[in-house]
Amino acid sequence: MHRSTRGFLLSFAVPLFAAAAVVGYLAGHHRHEASANSSSGAPSAKAGIASVGDVLLEYPAAWRRAAVGPSITGLELEHRVLLAPGGSAQQAGLIGGVLPAGEASPIPSGLLSGLKDLPRTEVVGFPAGQAYRYDLMGLPGYRGSVELFVVPGQVNAGDTVLACYASGGFEGEQRQCSQIVAGLSLSGQSQYDLTPDVAYAHSLRAVMELLDHERLVLRHELAHASSQSAVAQMASVLASRFSVAASALAALETPAVAQSVEHALVVSLLQAQNAYKTLVVASDSSRSSAYRDASAGVEKAESAVDGALESFALLGYSQS
Repeated sequence: MHRSTRGFLLSFAVPLFAAAAVVGYLAGHHRHEASANSSSGAPSAKAGIASVGDVLLEYPAAWRRAAVGPSITGLELEHRVLLAPGGSAQQAGLIGGVLPAGEASPIPSGLLSGLKDLPRTEVVGFPAGQAYRYDLMGLPGYRGSVELFVVPGQVNAGDTVLACYASGGFEGEQRQCSQIVAGLSLSGQSQYDLTPDVAYAHSLRAVMELLDHERLVLRHELAHASSQSAVAQMASVLASRFSVAASALAALETPAVAQSVEHALVVSLLQAQNAYKTLVVASDSSRSSAYRDASAGVEKAESAVDGALESFALLGYSQS
């Protein structure tokens, strides 16, 4: 289901957490569990180690690798790993993997498309670094809850995604999964600072608010244009506005963690520019099919811009 980002465009602000950073939240749970086990005096069984993308996970002996888990539509990951209590993964467990190449959003696009609303973004702190955290509720075809953690990869490396899932009545197992994630370690990579950058956010806001205002006004005029020449004029102006916005964004000093998302936004802006140029040409064409195709191309390009802006929101660059 498509979500309009119009509210995001108009309310884009700083520091742009949907929730405050939760430093040490999961790490605290992890330490509490470790302390309880050590104070019991009982010998602990040997833990297992799983490598997932750029992350190493230590999981308790009561958990096992599993081959088959529940079907969660859209959770498409490469190098997939499945862990579950006792190796039985249908009711609760941990799905880990790497985002496929070309995914700019921290949440897999197939999973994101099934959500009615964008989830809140939290930045959580572990002893090893930081991750984005999202609570995903109401996923199509899955009645349980999914707690999604994303550890951004380095340049040209996919993000590591860790999904703790549970059906109703298995909340304890989901907490165990969160504790496993809390103890993650990074396999040799430096950690990005995931806190949204205030100066960058101000600059991004200025560019996108100006473009959004012009999109609203000019698209309204385009929809009510009474002649081919008026259509061509409005489409030409819109093409120019998208080009200016793309150039302005490309000139910004971008935080490392936002570079792939910004690149996707710049590409979508340039595609929108080209779509409106095509509409200019089609408005002078005698073939109605050419105009219909050009109009469809404009709508597709506009949707791609909105989708790229959603990815910024998922990095914490939006208001609650």
